[in-house]
Amino acid sequence: MRAVRRIVAARLFSVIRRRIVGLCTAAIAVGCGVFAAGEGAQSLVERMDGLRRDGKYAEAFDAGLQALALTERLHGSDHPDAAQCHMHLACLLSEMGDLRKASTHADRSRRVVKGYVSTVLSKLDALEQMQFLKSHDEKQLHAMLSIGFAGREDSDVAALSAGWLANGKAVAQEAAVEVMLFAREEGNPAALAMVERLKVIRGQLASIRQNVPTSGWASAYRQQVATLETEEREILHRLAAEVAGLQRDHPWVLIDTIRERIPASAVVVDIARFEPYDFADNARRDEVADARRPTRYVAWIIPPAGRGRITVIDLGEAGPIDEMVSGLRSSIQNDAEPDGAILRIGEAAAEKRMLIDAVPLAKRTIQPILAAAAEAFGSPPEDLVLSPDGALWLLPWAALPLADGRYCVEDVAISYVSSTRELVRETVAEPRVTAEESLILAAPDYDQPPRDRRTQSAHDSQAGEGAGQKAVARRRFSRAEALPGTLREAYSIAPAVGRLTGTEPVLATGSEACESLLKATRGPSVLVLSTHGFFLTDQSQAPSIVGLLLGSSGRNAPTGSSQDPLENPLTRCGLVLAGCNAVVAEDVFDATTALDDGILTGLEIVGCDLRGTGMVVLSACQTGLGDVRNGEGVAGLRQAFRLAGAKTVVATLWSIPDGDTADLITGLFTSLADGMDAARALRAAQVRAITEHRKKYDAAHPHSWAAFTVTGR
Repeated sequence: MRAVRRIVAARLFSVIRRRIVGLCTAAIAVGCGVFAAGEGAQSLVERMDGLRRDGKYAEAFDAGLQALALTERLHGSDHPDAAQCHMHLACLLSEMGDLRKASTHADRSRRVVKGYVSTVLSKLDALEQMQFLKSHDEKQLHAMLSIGFAGREDSDVAALSAGWLANGKAVAQEAAVEVMLFAREEGNPAALAMVERLKVIRGQLASIRQNVPTSGWASAYRQQVATLETEEREILHRLAAEVAGLQRDHPWVLIDTIRERIPASAVVVDIARFEPYDFADNARRDEVADARRPTRYVAWIIPPAGRGRITVIDLGEAGPIDEMVSGLRSSIQNDAEPDGAILRIGEAAAEKRMLIDAVPLAKRTIQPILAAAAEAFGSPPEDLVLSPDGALWLLPWAALPLADGRYCVEDVAISYVSSTRELVRETVAEPRVTAEESLILAAPDYDQPPRDRRTQSAHDSQAGEGAGQKAVARRRFSRAEALPGTLREAYSIAPAVGRLTGTEPVLATGSEACESLLKATRGPSVLVLSTHGFFLTDQSQAPSIVGLLLGSSGRNAPTGSSQDPLENPLTRCGLVLAGCNAVVAEDVFDATTALDDGILTGLEIVGCDLRGTGMVVLSACQTGLGDVRNGEGVAGLRQAFRLAGAKTVVATLWSIPDGDTADLITGLFTSLADGMDAARALRAAQVRAITEHRKKYDAAHPHSWAAFTVTGR
């Protein structure tokens, strides 16, 4: 196994090194003739680059075509080196001002890269995936999107670039679960056994990661994490090899196919946060990287097939927009604090002050988007499907004011997707009959641990070893407080859930609302989780790709000022269930089965089997938050449940009172039972809340109604 890992690591490192220097080099092959041909292709690329710098574009283009022909003869047209040649030609043609011809080479490059990256990612764990994409694919994707941005007035270029973005987003999230789902669908016994073992390992990692080790246990903690991560990587490699021979569709999704799946009443908005290249300016420079401009948000407006053309609009520099998003979120949440503006000066005055932050942001985001959508669609759309990027995932789009002063949700129903290809690609099996048609977990007893678990109270654990206590791990987040309103919520929504599904839901509360129950439940038609959520902030940096791939100590190197080992972002978000306040004793972490510690992380959720689940409702605090990364959206709970198989996820962007939550969720399920889809049902509940607040307070501050979001179909 070590020999196999060394071979895989060497190959990946070689590929990444070639990408960094930006050369279309030949892979090492047997035979002097093949090697010489590869060297010839490399020389031609270098010659093309030199001619480009000298302004001899026609000669440079001829050299690039020769390099492409030689590379395709040597390795085939679907080899990553051929993709690099296409990319070089696309950038060269962009400098020459021929953006339409450049887009054809860019399109070919992106399709080849997509196929290659999908194959590579399935063999890596989550951390290696992030590093591989960062060093291998991000700059190329940004360069190609820059061609689409520069040629946005050409409808053909705009349409092609929409396909690049659709196929470039959320690929690490998809790879995180693809092999597991594929193994389940095929029913391969060996693969299924590995999937089950992988779930156990990730459960153990999740349990360990939610605790801070005492000084006496730090070394053992690190060793246990390293051992489990090593086994996780080995299983992923074996899984990938087990399913490698099975027929899978090419991962590229055509933009025309996406448009055919867009509902007739909807417009899709795909947003990218990237550093655009100024190709005209680059004609006077030595390197493409020198021509990068400040990071921007750019939106691709995609109407349904037959309803206008795809358009590309510039939303502006990302830095100021990110600051405005943060300011608006802080304003909304601070206003609802016990000493906040809503109680001090009243809801009407607080709303008026909040709009000072909201209006400028709306003018930079939703207002130009809706104007472009109406122009492309031919009339204002009834539904908006958003695929945000960066901090725009954390923006309460429903609460953005329109030009007439009304909130966005009063005009249009909003839903979210991680990537627009979700509209096409079926990642789950058809619904199947299960023992529990629907499941509601509410009002967990956070102090009551599951049976047969060695624990110590959270209070005792804080006393430490100096007080004579047994050494235990300390939780990474604060004690969970009871949510009595969630019990009322559970009973109030149960009839509507039953009417929606046709069967009475299973209701689990108190100590029964536990992690093991959820993990054992397969494919409930509706799953409601009324509890606290948590999110640990993103780590500041990652170790080098070289350290990751060559197995050096770089994997657990300090990251930034936190000095924490680098972690999978899906272990840094989750839900808390029964027993989460009882701390697990350190000596149980070497168990061979996953622990029910009352903490359900995003990584554990991905391992759940929710194929056939129509909807998951996360009626909890902070559940919509996630790890914001360019090109990857949010690696948060919304995506974790979607990856596990759920078709639609309803979640919150901030903490709201459980009484307000109960009212809104009850309204949501009432509308769902009446036949509305999820986005429109949520909109109906939010508009109802806005109307009631305006009648009562002459205002409708977004804090109590705008936090909920719908992700998925």
